[in-house]
Amino acid sequence: MPELDAIHTIYNTYSRFYDWIFSPFFEQGQRIATKMMGVQPDEKVLEVGIGTGALLSFYPKDIDLVGIDVCQSMLERAEVLRKQIGMPNVELHHMDATQMDFPDSVFDKVMAAYVISVVPDPIAVGEEMKRVCKKNGEIYFVNHFQSPNPIVAAVEGVIEPIGQCLGFSTSLDLHDLLKEINLEPVLERPVNFLNLWRIVKCINPK
Repeated sequence: MPELDAIHTIYNTYSRFYDWIFSPFFEQGQRIATKMMGVQPDEKVLEVGIGTGALLSFYPKDIDLVGIDVCQSMLERAEVLRKQIGMPNVELHHMDATQMDFPDSVFDKVMAAYVISVVPDPIAVGEEMKRVCKKNGEIYFVNHFQSPNPIVAAVEGVIEPIGQCLGFSTSLDLHDLLKEINLEPVLERPVNFLNLWRIVKCINPK
């Protein structure tokens, strides 16, 4: 996985053109995942790695949401978008997802979209997502994971060094990750270009 300093450098650079490059590839997954969440008025939501706020347009405008990111320049763009859309109940915080400044069991739903293969320690992030999510709350990942096809997986392993230079891993295994953080997928749905990404929904067993 990329180191934290490298992530800061890469995504501070990406922040200026991230949406322009990645939205055509990611928008389908963003739209479907936020609809799948079915956020209710009394629910509190956490988005880990909110970045430039690309998902904000797909949430209900009155959502009670906290977004965190380790990249300040991405958060600044998310704040501009939050104001443009008019989402008064959205809070944005500069925060490391491996050490969140939240009490246990405060969020009904937790979302990590296109981030779990970016962070240096995905297991630590997953464990923190579980910690801050209520028992029987919903945890969502939207991400590219290593293909179950051995030939495709081999190719992903070969290009892993290139991916790391660009700020993400191409060979993160979903089921190994979930096993380490004691989560079971209740739903998996392929999305985006060539169905190379997946929406994964888990229920937090605590």
